[in-house]
Amino acid sequence: MVITDVEAIPRVLLLDKPFEAGTYCVRNRNTIVVKITADEAIQGAVYGGDEDICQDEIVALINGEFKKMLVGKAVGSPEDIRTLYRDLMNYPIDLGYRALVDLDMGRHGIQQQALSLVDMALWDAFGKVQGKPVHQLLGGARRDSIPVIAIGGYYHDNEPQVSLTLLSVVEKIGPVEIFADERRDPLWKKILNNAPLLEDGKLKVPQGPGLGLELNGDVIDKLRI
Repeated sequence: MVITDVEAIPRVLLLDKPFEAGTYCVRNRNTIVVKITADEAIQGAVYGGDEDICQDEIVALINGEFKKMLVGKAVGSPEDIRTLYRDLMNYPIDLGYRALVDLDMGRHGIQQQALSLVDMALWDAFGKVQGKPVHQLLGGARRDSIPVIAIGGYYHDNEPQVSLTLLSVVEKIGPVEIFADERRDPLWKKILNNAPLLEDGKLKVPQGPGLGLELNGDVIDKLRI
Protein backbone atom coordinates (compact mmCIF):
# COMPACT_ATOMS: atom_id res chain seq x y z
CA MET A 1 0.00 0.00 0.00
CA VAL A 2 1.05 3.60 -0.57
CA ILE A 3 0.07 6.24 1.98
CA THR A 4 -1.99 9.00 0.36
CA ASP A 5 -3.20 10.97 3.38
CA VAL A 6 -2.69 11.37 7.13
CA GLU A 7 -5.15 13.26 9.32
CA ALA A 8 -5.36 13.87 13.06
CA ILE A 9 -8.73 15.04 14.40
CA PRO A 10 -8.94 16.44 17.93
CA ARG A 11 -12.15 16.03 19.88
CA VAL A 12 -13.16 17.36 23.26
CA LEU A 13 -16.37 17.04 25.25
CA LEU A 14 -17.13 18.89 28.44
CA LEU A 15 -18.51 16.66 31.18
CA ASP A 16 -21.82 17.52 32.78
CA LYS A 17 -20.20 16.66 36.09
CA PRO A 18 -16.42 16.64 36.73
CA PHE A 19 -14.93 13.58 38.44
CA GLU A 20 -12.06 13.40 40.88
CA ALA A 21 -9.54 10.83 42.06
CA GLY A 22 -6.56 11.49 44.27
CA THR A 23 -5.18 14.94 43.47
CA TYR A 24 -6.73 15.49 40.03
CA CYS A 25 -10.05 16.77 38.74
CA VAL A 26 -11.24 16.01 35.18
CA ARG A 27 -13.71 18.45 33.65
CA ASN A 28 -13.57 17.34 30.01
CA ARG A 29 -12.67 14.29 27.92
CA ASN A 30 -10.14 14.65 25.12
CA THR A 31 -9.33 12.17 22.38
CA ILE A 32 -7.38 12.34 19.12
CA VAL A 33 -8.57 10.36 16.12
CA VAL A 34 -5.95 9.53 13.48
CA LYS A 35 -6.80 8.36 9.98
CA ILE A 36 -4.28 7.02 7.48
CA THR A 37 -5.54 6.49 3.93
CA ALA A 38 -3.86 4.22 1.39
CA ASP A 39 -4.11 4.09 -2.38
CA GLU A 40 -6.28 1.00 -2.16
CA ALA A 41 -8.99 3.27 -0.66
CA ILE A 42 -8.36 1.52 2.65
CA GLN A 43 -8.30 3.63 5.76
CA GLY A 44 -6.72 2.90 9.10
CA ALA A 45 -8.52 4.75 11.88
CA VAL A 46 -7.74 4.75 15.60
CA TYR A 47 -8.30 6.92 18.61
CA GLY A 48 -6.34 7.35 21.79
CA GLY A 49 -4.88 9.70 24.32
CA ASP A 50 -6.50 11.71 27.06
CA GLU A 51 -4.47 14.87 26.68
CA ASP A 52 -5.99 18.24 27.58
CA ILE A 53 -2.74 20.21 27.92
CA CYS A 54 -0.76 19.43 24.74
CA GLN A 55 -3.52 18.16 22.46
CA ASP A 56 -3.07 20.99 19.94
CA GLU A 57 0.68 20.36 19.70
CA ILE A 58 0.19 16.61 19.15
CA VAL A 59 -2.38 17.21 16.40
CA ALA A 60 -0.20 19.85 14.73
CA LEU A 61 2.79 17.50 14.69
CA ILE A 62 0.80 14.68 13.05
CA ASN A 63 -0.89 16.96 10.50
CA GLY A 64 2.38 18.78 9.82
CA GLU A 65 5.80 17.14 9.95
CA PHE A 66 4.60 13.55 10.27
CA LYS A 67 2.18 13.88 7.35
CA LYS A 68 4.89 15.36 5.11
CA MET A 69 7.17 12.47 5.96
CA LEU A 70 4.56 9.71 5.51
CA VAL A 71 2.56 10.65 2.40
CA GLY A 72 3.93 8.79 -0.61
CA LYS A 73 5.66 6.12 1.45
CA ALA A 74 5.07 2.50 0.42
CA VAL A 75 4.22 -0.12 3.06
CA GLY A 76 4.46 -3.71 1.86
CA SER A 77 5.48 -5.56 5.00
CA PRO A 78 5.50 -5.28 8.79
CA GLU A 79 9.18 -4.35 8.59
CA ASP A 80 8.23 -1.26 6.54
CA ILE A 81 6.04 -0.09 9.42
CA ARG A 82 8.86 -0.69 11.88
CA THR A 83 11.18 1.35 9.65
CA LEU A 84 8.71 4.24 9.55
CA TYR A 85 8.39 4.03 13.34
CA ARG A 86 12.16 4.36 13.75
CA ASP A 87 12.31 7.22 11.23
CA LEU A 88 9.57 9.14 13.04
CA MET A 89 11.14 8.40 16.41
CA ASN A 90 14.46 9.88 15.31
CA TYR A 91 13.07 12.70 13.16
CA PRO A 92 14.61 16.01 14.33
CA ILE A 93 11.59 18.13 15.24
CA ASP A 94 11.82 21.41 17.16
CA LEU A 95 9.15 21.25 19.85
CA GLY A 96 10.66 24.01 21.94
CA TYR A 97 13.06 21.83 23.89
CA ARG A 98 15.09 23.45 26.62
CA ALA A 99 18.86 23.09 27.00
CA LEU A 100 18.60 19.83 28.97
CA VAL A 101 16.85 17.96 26.19
CA ASP A 102 17.16 14.55 27.82
CA LEU A 103 15.38 15.81 30.92
CA ASP A 104 12.60 17.63 29.11
CA MET A 105 10.19 14.69 29.07
CA GLY A 106 7.11 16.90 28.70
CA ARG A 107 8.10 18.07 25.23
CA HIS A 108 9.45 14.65 24.29
CA GLY A 109 6.08 13.20 25.28
CA ILE A 110 4.37 15.18 22.51
CA GLN A 111 6.38 13.35 19.87
CA GLN A 112 5.83 10.01 21.62
CA GLN A 113 2.05 10.42 21.78
CA ALA A 114 1.89 11.49 18.13
CA LEU A 115 4.07 8.54 17.15
CA SER A 116 1.91 6.07 19.08
CA LEU A 117 -1.26 7.18 17.32
CA VAL A 118 0.33 7.11 13.87
CA ASP A 119 1.86 3.68 14.53
CA MET A 120 -1.51 2.20 15.52
CA ALA A 121 -3.20 3.67 12.44
CA LEU A 122 -0.46 2.25 10.18
CA TRP A 123 -0.95 -1.26 11.58
CA ASP A 124 -4.72 -0.93 11.27
CA ALA A 125 -4.50 0.19 7.64
CA PHE A 126 -1.97 -2.49 6.67
CA GLY A 127 -4.00 -5.20 8.40
CA LYS A 128 -7.07 -4.16 6.42
CA VAL A 129 -5.12 -4.19 3.16
CA GLN A 130 -3.87 -7.70 3.96
CA GLY A 131 -7.26 -8.84 5.26
CA LYS A 132 -5.65 -10.00 8.52
CA PRO A 133 -5.89 -8.98 12.18
CA VAL A 134 -2.84 -7.16 13.47
CA HIS A 135 -1.92 -9.98 15.84
CA GLN A 136 -1.33 -12.25 12.84
CA LEU A 137 1.01 -9.68 11.31
CA LEU A 138 2.93 -9.59 14.59
CA GLY A 139 3.45 -13.35 14.66
CA GLY A 140 0.10 -14.71 15.80
CA ALA A 141 -2.03 -14.46 18.93
CA ARG A 142 -0.71 -16.20 22.04
CA ARG A 143 -4.13 -16.06 23.69
CA ASP A 144 -7.70 -15.39 22.57
CA SER A 145 -8.71 -13.17 25.49
CA ILE A 146 -7.14 -10.65 27.86
CA PRO A 147 -7.99 -10.15 31.57
CA VAL A 148 -9.49 -6.77 32.45
CA ILE A 149 -9.92 -4.77 35.64
CA ALA A 150 -12.93 -2.85 36.96
CA ILE A 151 -12.42 0.73 38.12
CA GLY A 152 -15.14 2.88 39.65
CA GLY A 153 -16.00 5.25 42.44
CA TYR A 154 -14.96 8.49 40.73
CA TYR A 155 -18.15 10.17 41.85
CA HIS A 156 -18.10 10.31 45.61
CA ASP A 157 -21.86 10.16 46.02
CA ASN A 158 -21.78 6.46 45.05
CA GLU A 159 -18.36 5.43 46.32
CA PRO A 160 -17.35 2.79 47.32
CA GLN A 161 -20.43 0.82 46.31
CA VAL A 162 -19.76 1.14 42.55
CA SER A 163 -16.28 -0.35 42.80
CA LEU A 164 -17.49 -3.19 45.01
CA THR A 165 -20.32 -4.00 42.62
CA LEU A 166 -18.06 -4.02 39.57
CA LEU A 167 -15.48 -6.23 41.24
CA SER A 168 -18.13 -8.69 42.34
CA VAL A 169 -19.56 -9.25 38.88
CA VAL A 170 -16.75 -8.69 36.38
CA GLU A 171 -15.75 -12.39 36.33
CA LYS A 172 -19.34 -13.64 36.23
CA ILE A 173 -20.99 -11.58 33.53
CA GLY A 174 -20.86 -12.14 29.82
CA PRO A 175 -20.84 -11.98 27.01
CA VAL A 176 -21.55 -8.22 27.22
CA GLU A 177 -20.16 -5.03 25.75
CA ILE A 178 -17.31 -3.33 27.58
CA PHE A 179 -18.83 -0.31 29.27
CA ALA A 180 -17.87 2.89 31.04
CA ASP A 181 -19.79 5.32 33.21
CA GLU A 182 -21.30 7.62 30.61
CA ARG A 183 -20.96 10.56 32.98
CA ARG A 184 -17.19 9.98 33.01
CA ASP A 185 -16.76 9.39 29.27
CA PRO A 186 -20.01 9.93 27.32
CA LEU A 187 -18.42 8.95 24.00
CA TRP A 188 -17.01 5.55 24.96
CA LYS A 189 -19.80 3.58 23.32
CA LYS A 190 -20.74 6.20 20.74
CA ILE A 191 -17.33 6.50 19.08
CA LEU A 192 -17.21 2.77 18.24
CA ASN A 193 -19.62 0.99 15.93
CA ASN A 194 -18.51 -2.38 17.28
CA ALA A 195 -17.62 -2.22 20.97
CA PRO A 196 -15.34 -5.03 22.23
CA LEU A 197 -16.92 -7.92 24.09
CA LEU A 198 -16.32 -8.91 27.68
CA GLU A 199 -16.82 -12.60 28.45
CA ASP A 200 -15.98 -14.38 31.71
CA GLY A 201 -14.13 -11.31 32.91
CA LYS A 202 -11.87 -11.17 29.85
CA LEU A 203 -11.68 -9.02 26.74
CA LYS A 204 -12.02 -11.09 23.58
CA VAL A 205 -9.22 -10.49 21.08
CA PRO A 206 -10.79 -8.94 17.92
CA GLN A 207 -10.55 -11.16 14.84
CA GLY A 208 -11.47 -8.64 12.17
CA PRO A 209 -8.90 -7.17 9.78
CA GLY A 210 -6.57 -4.55 11.22
CA LEU A 211 -7.27 -3.78 14.85
CA GLY A 212 -10.81 -5.11 14.44
CA LEU A 213 -12.56 -1.92 15.59
CA GLU A 214 -14.74 0.41 13.53
CA LEU A 215 -14.97 4.09 14.45
CA ASN A 216 -18.21 6.05 14.02
CA GLY A 217 -17.39 8.78 11.51
CA ASP A 218 -20.52 10.78 12.21
CA VAL A 219 -19.68 11.10 15.91
CA ILE A 220 -16.08 12.05 15.13
CA ASP A 221 -17.16 14.77 12.67
CA LYS A 222 -19.69 16.13 15.14
CA LEU A 223 -17.04 16.66 17.81
CA ARG A 224 -14.26 18.16 15.73
CA ILE A 225 -12.69 21.23 17.33
